[in-house]
Amino acid sequence: RSSTKNDFTYAQALDIVVSDMVAQTLTGFEAMQRHYEERSPFKEVYTFYTQYRLTKELEQMVLKPEDLEVSAAEVKQAYEDQLERFSVPEMVYMARIETREEKLADQLRDKIQRGEPFAEVVRPLTPEGVPTRWSNPAEEPPVLQQALESAVPGQSGVVELDDRVCFFKLLHRESAQVQEFEQVREQLRTELEEEKRRQALNSLHERLRSASEVEVNQRVWQRIHADLVEEEASEA
Repeated sequence: RSSTKNDFTYAQALDIVVSDMVAQTLTGFEAMQRHYEERSPFKEVYTFYTQYRLTKELEQMVLKPEDLEVSAAEVKQAYEDQLERFSVPEMVYMARIETREEKLADQLRDKIQRGEPFAEVVRPLTPEGVPTRWSNPAEEPPVLQQALESAVPGQSGVVELDDRVCFFKLLHRESAQVQEFEQVREQLRTELEEEKRRQALNSLHERLRSASEVEVNQRVWQRIHADLVEEEASEA
């Protein structure tokens, strides 16, 4: 029967948790007594986690908390240095259709200039309906970008794009926005802390590497290399 949180009292739940902890501990002790950590597949897992634990302990001993602290001034400077990252550029929502048919384009251009409805004018180019999309004006061709800058929502226009004629209608404009410092302060602080931690660990690794003498066990290396070659060949 599946259990719900109301099936147990606090004392019963506590007893279950403690019993599980004791069982896991005794299982671990028994496994150590039988030296399972010396046999595959447990040996590899045991070695990995013991090395990982030793690495973490070493990091805690060597890396001082004060060396990883990030000041308010550092967070503020990071924000100012990365304003572009936290900026949303101006966006426009527009209808846009292009053609290479010069004669037809001239006819449609005259209708646009007379103020006829945009959708009706460009219908010969797109019978299934006028495509619309959001766009960053800065990413558009310069001549279209310039036309969009001076246009107001609801205004139509025509511009020449190399060997094409572009008909457009500006539907909506969203001004550029920048996220406030308070919105991203904690995100930046976390990133700076992680960066300091990476730098400190890299420095530690370099110091350990420079003070160590590495000797390659050629026999083991040759066996590993052969296994890798065989694995690569089987995947090809």
